[in-house]
Amino acid sequence: MTQPKVTICMPVFNGGDYFRSALASAVAQDYPNLEILVVNDGSTDEDETERIALTHGDRVRYIRQENRGVAGALNTALLHMTGDYFAWLSHDDLHLPHKTSAQVAYLGRLGLPAACLFSDYDLIGPQDEPLSTVRLPAARIRQNPRLPLYNGMINGCTLLIPAEIMRKFAPFDESLRCTQDYDFWNRILARHEFFHQPEVLVRY
Repeated sequence: MTQPKVTICMPVFNGGDYFRSALASAVAQDYPNLEILVVNDGSTDEDETERIALTHGDRVRYIRQENRGVAGALNTALLHMTGDYFAWLSHDDLHLPHKTSAQVAYLGRLGLPAACLFSDYDLIGPQDEPLSTVRLPAARIRQNPRLPLYNGMINGCTLLIPAEIMRKFAPFDESLRCTQDYDFWNRILARHEFFHQPEVLVRY
């Protein structure tokens, strides 16, 4: 049975060494059917972002555009991604090596291939030092699936969402510089349920 293709979308603006580590965590995923799509959102770092992205050869698809903000970079990624599922990795966060495979397996256990998933995560400092773990209240979320969104619990980099749902609700609102993600998830939540996967899968 063919495993679904997952696209990890990475908007980047002057990410430096944080981006180097974030991209390495995407490349290190233990899930085989993976597309990594880097959108360089007009970085002004003397092509450092491009050099880091191209280090990984054909493991990474690379797109450069004029600066449009995170929402604009994600919109570009949505236009170009070829995966069945969308995942997001910011240029200063880390996906644990089993993040993608664990979420695809969880979808299988749910028996709901059109489900939207989010997970728990670790908080880290600027040197990747552990600070704390964010474990969401699984029992309360089961009773009230809208609770995480209304209480700011969803970390966008923990998400796995079917590509067809992302395209249905696209685009991200490029006029929103900081809340473009929650605006988008709110629109999805009006029609689809988000399922909490009670595992730490991201270092944020």
